[in-house]
Amino acid sequence: MSCSNDDDNTPPLSEEDQIEQLIQEVKNATSTFTNINTAMNAGWNTDLSGCVEHPSAGGMGHHYARLEFMDGRVNHLEPQVLLYAMNANEQMEFLGVEYIVPFEVLPADAEPPVLFFQEFHANHHLGIWALHVWTEKENTVGMFADFNPSVSCDNWINYLINQVKAETAAYVDFNAGMNAGWDNQMSDCVEHPTEGGMGFHYGRMEYFDGRVNHLEPQVLLYNLNENNEMEFLGVEYIVPFAIHPADAEPPVLFNQHFHQNPNLEIWALHLWTEKENPSGIFNDWNPNVSCN
Repeated sequence: MSCSNDDDNTPPLSEEDQIEQLIQEVKNATSTFTNINTAMNAGWNTDLSGCVEHPSAGGMGHHYARLEFMDGRVNHLEPQVLLYAMNANEQMEFLGVEYIVPFEVLPADAEPPVLFFQEFHANHHLGIWALHVWTEKENTVGMFADFNPSVSCDNWINYLINQVKAETAAYVDFNAGMNAGWDNQMSDCVEHPTEGGMGFHYGRMEYFDGRVNHLEPQVLLYNLNENNEMEFLGVEYIVPFAIHPADAEPPVLFNQHFHQNPNLEIWALHLWTEKENPSGIFNDWNPNVSCN
């Protein structure tokens, strides 16, 4: 039976018009989620990823999920994920939505789900079908592209670094660092013949349990200054191979992969919070540090 009305001469909507109408419905349904607290109270309260960024293609931001929607439903008004990124004012900016169907519900070899006349794509690494829709943040490479060149994680990373600086500010006083638990001298002053130094490594041994938390560094870095006083340089994060094997994926903080030190059998990441490093804030060696 036809649902058309012979008296209705309204031409059918084009595919483009239908997509525009559906997207407007999504915008209307999610309009209050410009406030992330509103979104979290409505159920999108699990950050699945931290801030995601591609080296050249742009970013996705944070993926805040409503987990009960991860049941295979494909409804444009029920996105599984809301996308956010931190702006320069340290506020979470609403970017758009993502629809996700797990392979456990719809296998990878099945026909892909479809919304907005767009086929979901298979993400075999995460075991999901996915479709991004940039309803709030213009995307120059397309409304449905995975990555957005206008999205960056820089503000988020700077926010985390500033948290570390605030958390460790008292440790410019060497004795304060020692009294807080970083009282195990793990090395004399360490220096590279050409690339600079690291200084002395003072460890908090109960933190060597595999934790990866930006506010719980395993090591504080110090060096003697011209007044023969210990100067606070920064921190180091360490995960032993005994806990996180050398053949595993590296731990990640600040969107930086830890690197391997086979001699010490550890994963490590330096962060020069106090001593400027012209080679980069996460570089192992600092040309401004010397053991002389």
